[in-house]
Amino acid sequence: MLLQNMYSSQKFVIVTHTYVAGAPQALRDFLIHKKVNKIVFIGHPFSYCEDIRSFMEQYNSGNFVSKRCFPNLKCPDFLLYIKDIFATLFFISSSRTRYDVYVGVDPLNAIVGLFLRKMNLVDRVIFYTIDYVPKRFENNFLNKAYHYIDTLCTKNCDVVWNLSPYMANERQKKGIDEGNSSQIVVPVGINCNEIPPINLTDRKTFVYLGGLHDYYGVELIIDCLVELSKKELKFNCVIIGRGSLEDRLRESIEENNLEEYVDFRGFVKEDEEVNKILKKCAFGLAVYRPDSTSFKKYTDVTKPKTYMSFGLPVVITDVPPIAKKIREDGAGVVINYDRSELEDAIVKLLTDDDFYNQSRENAIQLVSRYDWNKIFSDAISTSLEHNKNVN
Repeated sequence: MLLQNMYSSQKFVIVTHTYVAGAPQALRDFLIHKKVNKIVFIGHPFSYCEDIRSFMEQYNSGNFVSKRCFPNLKCPDFLLYIKDIFATLFFISSSRTRYDVYVGVDPLNAIVGLFLRKMNLVDRVIFYTIDYVPKRFENNFLNKAYHYIDTLCTKNCDVVWNLSPYMANERQKKGIDEGNSSQIVVPVGINCNEIPPINLTDRKTFVYLGGLHDYYGVELIIDCLVELSKKELKFNCVIIGRGSLEDRLRESIEENNLEEYVDFRGFVKEDEEVNKILKKCAFGLAVYRPDSTSFKKYTDVTKPKTYMSFGLPVVITDVPPIAKKIREDGAGVVINYDRSELEDAIVKLLTDDDFYNQSRENAIQLVSRYDWNKIFSDAISTSLEHNKNVN
C-alpha cells in the first residue's frame, strides 16, 4: 500500500547545501512531477554564494505554495554550518507536519534527519551521499569529525544512497557496519534534452562549466589555451562558473592576451541561459586534478553527463569513475592531468571531423542510459521496500 500511494499521499523533505542545480534539485523536480502530497525543499547556500540565506520551498501536489528565508548571518564557514542545522530544525518544526521521508544530502544534513526522527517529526531518513573521500580535510580533527558523522549516518539512517559503488567499498575498507541501513547506488542522471544538430559556426567552440577551484583543473585549461593560441588554429573557449580562482584566471587571460580566444561568462544564474550556451558548443572539458582530498575519484560527477546530454563529447581526466565509461564507449577523450595531453585532445576534436562525429554519437548513446525518472523511481521504490522489510 505504501508503494502504491507513495506519489499521492507521501510527504517528503529534501535538505541540501546549494550552489548550482544538481541531484537534489533533480529529485525535487521529479517529486513535483509525480505530484507528491507535500514536498519541502530546504537549501543552505555555500558561503561563496551571492545570497547565503537558507531557504525553504514548499510544494503541494505538484504546485508551488511558498518560499521562506532564514535571516542572513555573516560569519565564518564553521558557524555557517551550525546555522544551517538550526535553520533546518526551525523550518521543519515550524511547519507543524510529520514527514514520511527525509532526504539529507551529505552527512551534516542527514544527521539532522536522525534527530528529527527521534523527535517523531519524520518517519524515514535517507542519507544521500553526494561526495565521499577517505581524506576529506587536511586538518586531522575535521577529517575525523567528518568520518564520525558519516559513520553515524551510514549505520543509523534507513537507507544510504551513494552516487557510485566506490563509496560503499571505501566504507567497507574502514570496517564500517551498515547496521539496519542498506547502501544502494543512485548515479547522477540527466533530463533528456532535444539535442540540436551541430552548427558549423560553433564547431570550433568548446566549454568549461563548473567551479573555479584548484582541483577542478581550470588553471591547466588556461595553460593549454596559451599554447593553443600560438598555433594557426581557430577556437573559442567558453568558461562558465565562479570560485576562489576567478580573479586569478581573469588576470591570467589578460596577461596572456587570450581575450579573443576566451569567452569568460562567470556565474550564470539561470539554467535556461546555461542550456543556450551549451547548445552552441561542440565539446566540453572536465579536467579534474588528482588530489587525495578531492572526492571526484569516488563520486559520480555531474559535469560530463551535462555535456553529453547536449551531444557534447567530453575531454576528461582519468579521475572520476565516469571516465572509464567514456573511454570504453568512445564518448570523448580520457587523458592524464597533463597540459600536452589536454592540448592533443582539444586539437583532435577541433580538427578531426570523423573522430568528432563518432564521439558525439557515442556520447549521446552513453548518456541516454541515465534518465532521472528511472533512477529516482527505482531508488525510492527500493528504499521503501527495504524499510518495510526491516520493520
